[in-house]
Amino acid sequence: MREDRSKELESNRQIRAEFEARQDREQTERRLSYLKDIGADGAVIKDEYLARLCPPVDVTTAEGRAKIDKWRQENPGLFVGGGVNYASPEELASGLPESKFGTFDRNLALRMLRKEKGRG
Repeated sequence: MREDRSKELESNRQIRAEFEARQDREQTERRLSYLKDIGADGAVIKDEYLARLCPPVDVTTAEGRAKIDKWRQENPGLFVGGGVNYASPEELASGLPESKFGTFDRNLALRMLRKEKGRG
């Protein structure tokens, strides 16, 4: 009976270890995906090194993304544009001409830009 419990306990430990390893891999993949979305430069640093250097946070949370963004500001050389502050959608859309027939206007441009930047 004791042997059976021992085997079951060991099996459960192994299952848990595999589950945690898979969670870590998926978390790293999400983090790398987010880093690439915000301009991580693959020509400067390989994914495996980027994953080791960046903070181990959950990028599906606002707090996690904020920590990554702070880290990005501290390490601008790893990103395309070297940490350049890009214009907001509002700044980009200001001064855009409207189409003669009203099919394209500032509001449409703002919606498109916000969607592209992931803020709307």
